[in-house]
Amino acid sequence: MILPKRDIMTAFPIIAKAVLGDDMKGGISLDKDLTMPVELRDELMPKHVAVIMDGNGRWAKMRGLPPSEGHVAGMHSLKRMVKLCLSWDIKVLTIFMFSTDNWVRSKEEVELLFSLFERIVNSEIEAIMRY
Repeated sequence: MILPKRDIMTAFPIIAKAVLGDDMKGGISLDKDLTMPVELRDELMPKHVAVIMDGNGRWAKMRGLPPSEGHVAGMHSLKRMVKLCLSWDIKVLTIFMFSTDNWVRSKEEVELLFSLFERIVNSEIEAIMRY
């Protein structure tokens, strides 16, 4: 099942809150308890989740911020998603974060996207491997 982000907020508000934080507007806290909410049933949780990272630039634009701020916020959401998958015993997380359409972006923006990805992988790989 594939749902746009706006539909996920409506269809799965408990999961949306867990991934996006309390305000569901990007104010993400990575320090909050990541235990599975009691409303969710462990036996019904998927073992594989796929995420398409899209709309970070639009998120930033709606807030009067440069696209780079949206990409940074997207990486924070991704970091939280990885932690939730580990905590909730989701075995496989597939992340689509750069499509061929992205090559038309400015050289600076493409470099920023790859730099952010490299930074998050390098900073988190040891913790992820421990799990």
